[in-house]
Amino acid sequence: MLARLKEGREHGSDLFPLDTFDQRAQAGCDIGYIHWHDEVEWVYVAEGAIDVFEDGSTRRVGARELFAVEPRTLHRYSAVSDCHLFVIVFDGGLLEFAQADVASRRYIDPYRAGTLTVRNPVRDEGGTIGAAFEQILADCRGLPPCFTLDVRICLLSIFQEIIRTGSLVENERDRHSLAAAEQAVRYVQDHYAEQISSATLAQVSGYQPQYFSRFFKRATGLTPTAFINRYRIERACDELLDTDRSIIDIGLSCGFQSTSYFIKKFKELKEVSPQRYRKTVLGSYGANREHYQAIEVGGAGVDFVPSADKNSVCA
Repeated sequence: MLARLKEGREHGSDLFPLDTFDQRAQAGCDIGYIHWHDEVEWVYVAEGAIDVFEDGSTRRVGARELFAVEPRTLHRYSAVSDCHLFVIVFDGGLLEFAQADVASRRYIDPYRAGTLTVRNPVRDEGGTIGAAFEQILADCRGLPPCFTLDVRICLLSIFQEIIRTGSLVENERDRHSLAAAEQAVRYVQDHYAEQISSATLAQVSGYQPQYFSRFFKRATGLTPTAFINRYRIERACDELLDTDRSIIDIGLSCGFQSTSYFIKKFKELKEVSPQRYRKTVLGSYGANREHYQAIEVGGAGVDFVPSADKNSVCA
């Protein structure tokens, strides 16, 4: 597993390990960075459509559909159209009962063990899944009495709908080995300020150069060049917000040999110039930046999000 791509945040608390996100994104935007975590993640597309990259494959998920991400699975999302998502990340133990019964042994325990999996995406024909997601988000925002009990009931309602639709199936997926990709990712993170070639990454990962690019894209969802540029841009964003260095110096220090190429790639990924990004973000946070919490996304980039607002938007 790619240790450096593990999401660097806790989801919920020890007593109630669950986190919720109400996210909107514009067409073409990546929603977060490629990452993994130990918890289950259920994503419901309320409006629009997204592409889900999960362990080397890509699936299209449309409106009123659920996608279930297994624990310890690399994943990321990209907005196909303007979209609205509900995301729940939780410890699978919230589905369990204190007293084992037929439901536990037939469905819940095998799902948690990975012998059963969700056949994605799950169509929400009757609206039951969407209603349960909305109730969970409302409970976690309002914190009414016994909200944790209500949330668990809603989780079980979603799980019941997954079973009812025949979407809980035997897990026959052959997981890709990611050990080699770990070496390449670590090299990029340690040497992003230097010139990096695909041949070098192939060498450190133990792959033949002619096969490496295909393998790396299967493992991370990005070509080596795209991954390097994306990582460099995230580091440049940190420099823009944390230092007074010039745009030229920041681009060069992050591994870009040409300022024009740096600005071009920055605009492609952030949809604004480096100057505009610095002015807009610092202008928004200003002297109150200490009131914003840093949320690490997949170990590769830091988004500053108001602690009371977890909405994800395209920068």
